Amino acid sequence: MVLRALIQEVKEHRNDYIKIYAGERRYNYILNGFYPPKNGSCITPPDKWLTLPDMGHIIASCYNRSVVQMITLDIRVSETFFPLRGRPPVNSKSNMICLGLIPNHFVLLSLKDGCSLPPSSTEWKLHKSEEATKWEEQERPVSQKKTNKSRQSYYV
Repeated sequence: MVLRALIQEVKEHRNDYIKIYAGERRYNYILNGFYPPKNGSCITPPDKWLTLPDMGHIIASCYNRSVVQMITLDIRVSETFFPLRGRPPVNSKSNMICLGLIPNHFVLLSLKDGCSLPPSSTEWKLHKSEEATKWEEQERPVSQKKTNKSRQSYYV
């Protein structure tokens, strides 16, 4: 059911995702990644793995939740993915999905109340709808809004 929902999200908003992924070639690569390998093997090849940041926008938009990707600096920079469309629910923080990346695996994390979030993804800033702007305003703690900075340390 999760897989179907993600495929439906990508297909229904094809034009949006083509812009985000800078063309049909990358869009098709991501869409094809949702389908099982044709060789029938039980081993899933890396091109079929869930990858962030590619999937962050899809998951956030499909489930109307913010998705926080926490990783170590030696891999990449942590990011927050907000839905590309629509307004946040009244208490969106309780619906946040926070994933920690350890080499080749994700683990589900819980953030402490009031902790800083990683910066919003660049693609979200470039491609969000007008009403989706409210996500960032609602999710950022007051102290972070005032300084307009994102701390490099996040607490789990």
